[in-house]
Amino acid sequence: MEEALKREIREETGIEIQNIEQLGFDEDNEPDKHGEMTHYIFLDFRTEWLSGEITAGDDMKELKWVKKDELKNLPLNRPAKKLFKKLNFI
Repeated sequence: MEEALKREIREETGIEIQNIEQLGFDEDNEPDKHGEMTHYIFLDFRTEWLSGEITAGDDMKELKWVKKDELKNLPLNRPAKKLFKKLNFI
């Protein structure tokens, strides 16, 4: 799974990661971009940036680094809010 995660992160963001720690998972039902209810499964990992410049993949509108104190001002989905609260980021 670790190699698959590294590959996905590289393909979707352009960065290389290291020191992977699996934190758990969550799931939620939310409308997709077409308004249809969709079941999402979130696999939560903590990693460290190793190298590369962050760039949004073709299925992302925007991708950027943010500081922990900025997270509370972002429109996060429920599982992300739950994870960041668990990590004491928000």
